[in-house]
Amino acid sequence: MFLEDILDVVYKDRSPPSATSCRSTHLPSSPPAQYLSIPRTHSPSTVRFISSLTHAMDIPIEVFVDVIEHVLGVVKLGNVLVILPSWSDMVQLRDALVKQSIFNKKTILILLHATLTSSVVLKAFNLPNTRKVFLSTSIVESSICVPDVTCVIDSGVDELWVHQDSNTAQFQKSWISKQSVVYRTNLFSSKSDVQHICVRMYTQSGYRLFAEHSQPEIKRVLLDHICLQTQCFSFDPFQVLQWCPNRPLERSIKLAMDHLQKIGAITEAGVTSLGSRMGLLSIPTKLSRMLVMGTLFQCIQPTLTIAAQLLTQTSCFHPFSSSISVCEVNGTEHTDILEQGEVDSVMSFADGLGSVLLAFVVVFEAWQTSIFSNTSRLFCANHNLSQSYLTVIASIRQQLQLMMIDVGLLPRGCDGNHRTNRKSNNMEMLRVVLTSSLYPKIAYVKTATSVPELITCDGQSVQCNLSADNFWRHRWFGYWTEPVNLELSPRSVSMVSPLGLALFGQTVLWCDQFLSIDNWANICASQNIADGIRLIREAIFTVLSEIFDLTGLGEWCVSTELSQHHSKLDTLADEIEVLVQEIVKHAEV
Repeated sequence: MFLEDILDVVYKDRSPPSATSCRSTHLPSSPPAQYLSIPRTHSPSTVRFISSLTHAMDIPIEVFVDVIEHVLGVVKLGNVLVILPSWSDMVQLRDALVKQSIFNKKTILILLHATLTSSVVLKAFNLPNTRKVFLSTSIVESSICVPDVTCVIDSGVDELWVHQDSNTAQFQKSWISKQSVVYRTNLFSSKSDVQHICVRMYTQSGYRLFAEHSQPEIKRVLLDHICLQTQCFSFDPFQVLQWCPNRPLERSIKLAMDHLQKIGAITEAGVTSLGSRMGLLSIPTKLSRMLVMGTLFQCIQPTLTIAAQLLTQTSCFHPFSSSISVCEVNGTEHTDILEQGEVDSVMSFADGLGSVLLAFVVVFEAWQTSIFSNTSRLFCANHNLSQSYLTVIASIRQQLQLMMIDVGLLPRGCDGNHRTNRKSNNMEMLRVVLTSSLYPKIAYVKTATSVPELITCDGQSVQCNLSADNFWRHRWFGYWTEPVNLELSPRSVSMVSPLGLALFGQTVLWCDQFLSIDNWANICASQNIADGIRLIREAIFTVLSEIFDLTGLGEWCVSTELSQHHSKLDTLADEIEVLVQEIVKHAEV
């Protein structure tokens, strides 16, 4: 049953809702008109509704609500599975559904997501004498088997990471393949004596335009980490990736190689000492670089927290929204864990830091302290935080730390008192480390109005709607998601350090009391500050080379020679800390 068929049935005696309101984000450009083409044999109201849609993927939430109510009335037994592209779509539909009278003790609403745990799933699935409406993403195709399904409502849309021309990644909605359509259609219960219904929320003419198979991941994702690992084994990425059955474009490989050169992972001569260690960490290169710098600048523990946050965001959920609840029943988490708070709740911990990421570092450390006093649940309740999400972050941090120990970046038994953590309480040092990950995705504030205007490194003018005025007392910000409609999400920007720009930019020139970074960013600096930055830029890669070449793979060496280099590392970190204080005090746009 396609969209036009279900509309004929549901709206037989009434008009469908307005199709003018757009609910979705990350939509691709307008699809061909055939996606919204239906035969005139359908009812006039159905024809008018479909022709008035602004985008074939953007079916109003009210239609989903009406369809769910209809199938619950028609199919008296079994559970209903609604497959949506993203958590944000699930939350919107949940908020609309809970207002209806169809949900009670006999019929409940359950949200499923990639972050749920087996205990939560079992507790929700095994509720006795209840009929369940499951809202889920595409994880039902690979990770979860939903029981007793008699009705599948398929949006036909998925949300995937795609790589852009600028070698950055962002979510974008796309139609699923015909292969996925067949799989989703067969998600029913195996009981043959029960009526089954499959509702496809797209037109039959649109279905004919679907691709036969999904696009291979290697043609969507960023290639910088793959290229770096290939270089680490002394192979040419251009040759190796051309051997792939679904080989990526040569231009995509070149963009990845250019990015690796920008961040100092490779040179024309080959892989650098920094790149060789980055290649051993099985995470995105921006995060591996940040972890290496966190070790070098001796603030590794908070750096691990930031890396864990950014990793969870690339796993399709965000730490600061109601989208973090891993499994909800009738709008509340079935595990008695409170919903995640909004950004303002977290930012109250660190007023003036100008970064959701840095604010969360403060929150996470406070939560860890509350665990030792057995007050963690009360802490989360008082501050509107999700205990489940904080636990996920703690687990990812531990995995990252073990990974760094295995490749010799950290010693075994490393804790908060180790030398790699001497500067962890210095937020400006941490801001420098964060800059190493976000660069060159940097923007400066051109006009600090109610909706500030930012200029990115490629000259693009974007806006970012933030309510906190003190957020803009600084001029430089990094961002980790691409602008949508020339607007950056407030949750994806972070104040960065001018020193970080000077340390991690490709070219830095001093002229007439200004540092020019990559012919774009100009920072006021004295001759002494400029000389200090030049010496530290040289010292960073010297120390990296000396220490990492002496560090045995899989073990942190404790030889006398390495201890001497650790002393150099301590001195370097102290010098950077002094320079941070100077440049924060004197530097300005």
